[in-house]
Amino acid sequence: MTLVVRRKPASPVAVVVSYHCTVNEALADTPIASIEHSPAPVKDQPSTLRRARVMVGAAPDAPVALVGFSRGCQAVRSLLSENPAAVVTIDGTHSSWPVSEQHIEWWRELAAKARRGNALWVATCTRQTYTERLHDKPFASTVTVLERAIGVPLRLAGMVVHTDGSLLVESHPSQEMDGKAHEHQAQVVLPRLVRDQLVPYLLRITGHPSERETDPPDTVPLWRDPRNNLGERCLAWLGRQFGLDPRERLGPVHDDIILSYSKHARRGGRFVGVTQSGAPIWDGGTPLPAPSDEWAWCAYLQGEALRNSLLAGETPPHGIRASVAELVADARAAGTLRNGRYTPIPGDLAIEARGGGDPLKGGSGHVRRVVQLLDGDRYLGLGGNEDNRIRVAAHPLQHDGWRAWIAVSS
Repeated sequence: MTLVVRRKPASPVAVVVSYHCTVNEALADTPIASIEHSPAPVKDQPSTLRRARVMVGAAPDAPVALVGFSRGCQAVRSLLSENPAAVVTIDGTHSSWPVSEQHIEWWRELAAKARRGNALWVATCTRQTYTERLHDKPFASTVTVLERAIGVPLRLAGMVVHTDGSLLVESHPSQEMDGKAHEHQAQVVLPRLVRDQLVPYLLRITGHPSERETDPPDTVPLWRDPRNNLGERCLAWLGRQFGLDPRERLGPVHDDIILSYSKHARRGGRFVGVTQSGAPIWDGGTPLPAPSDEWAWCAYLQGEALRNSLLAGETPPHGIRASVAELVADARAAGTLRNGRYTPIPGDLAIEARGGGDPLKGGSGHVRRVVQLLDGDRYLGLGGNEDNRIRVAAHPLQHDGWRAWIAVSS
C-alpha cells in the first residue's frame, strides 16, 4: 500500500486523502493538496493523517479530509476515530450482514458531529440491495447502512437529498443490481460533491474565501413531499428528530424539544386533519400538553410526526394523543388497526403492552414506528421514550408484548 502525492500546492491549507478514487481535477486552482492511497486498504493506520501533512508540507494542524468510493469507504471508516475535518463517502458505506451495530454506531456518531456543525459529512448511496441476498457472503447495502446511521428513509420516490447542519446525504435511484449507477457515482457524483461541497468547506474553515460554495438543491422537506406516502413522510420527520437527539432531564428543567411533541395533543374529540399551513383541525377534545419530559412521551412523538407529515385533505389514521391506548381507539374508529395476519410496511406503528397493561383494553402501552423489515421475523423500529431518548433498533415482528399494528399509509 502506497501513499501517492497527486497535488502539492506551494502552501497547502488542507489535505485530501482519497481511497479507491481520484479527486485531483476537482481540487484545481485551490490551495488544497491531495494524496491517494493505492491500492485502497480495508483499514488504514492513524499515522496516515500525520504522514499526509508532512508529505505535502502542510502545517501540523492543517485539516485533513477523507474521501472514499465503494470499498475505499472501509478505509475511511477505520479512520473516523482520528477526527478528520471532513468525510466524503460515495456509494461505499457497506457493512456485514446482518448489519454490524458497531459499524452503524461509527457512522451515527459522524452524522451527529456533522449535524452539530463540528465536521462535514457528505454521503451518497444507490439502492442496490442485491448484496443482502447473496448466497455466499452477503453484505449490507449502502442505502441500508445510511438509513440506519442517520435515521431517515432513503428509498423514497426519485433522488432523496437530506441536509442537516453540515450533513448532506444523497440517495440515488437505481436498479437492484446496477453497475452503471455505481460507475456514475465515481465519474459524475464524486467530482461534483468534492468540487461543490468539500472544497468550499475546507476553504471556509481555513479562512480562505471561495466563490465555489453552493447550497444543496432547494427541495420540499421529505416529510412534506406528496410523492412519498404518509408513513414515509412520518419517518422522514422522525429522522430529523433522531438527529436532534433530545434527552430527558431529571429535575425541574426539561427538554424543550420533548415538551414540544405534546403541544397539539388532546384528550377526547377527533383529530380531523390539518390546514394548508399544517395547523391541526380538531372536532372537540381538551388540550393535554405534557407537564414534564418525564411523562411517557412515545405516543406524543408519533402523534407529532403525523401532524408534521399530514397534508391538507388527507385523512389521519389516528390522533395526536398522550397515550398509546388512545392511539389504538383512534385507529379502531378509523379502520386502521391491524392484527397479526398483517405484514407491516415502513411507516406503520407497532403497538406493545407495557407494565402489565394492555393498550387494546385501555391499559398502558408503548408505540414505535417501523423503519424497515429486516431478515425474516424482525423489523427496524424508531421510538421515543426508549432509554429516555429516541432510539433506532431491531425488534421481533411479534413477541409476548406485541399487540397490534396501525396501518398509516393504507
